[in-house]
Amino acid sequence: MPAYCVEIEDKEKDVTFKKLLNITKEVVEALETINSFLVQETNLEPDKSYLEWLAEANKIIQEAEKYFK
Repeated sequence: MPAYCVEIEDKEKDVTFKKLLNITKEVVEALETINSFLVQETNLEPDKSYLEWLAEANKIIQEAEKYFK
């Protein structure tokens, strides 16, 4: 489990964690958009290591969201 997916101890850390989570979601969404555009424009398959990283990033986000439901 990533270091920032830890039990929240106080409100200040809670706010910081939510901001980090939102930034992470935005970065993942941006990378997905860029990758989709590149695949459409070049007809190339996405790089396998990139897809593995993207899947891992999505798993981290899903795990982290459990703290805020």
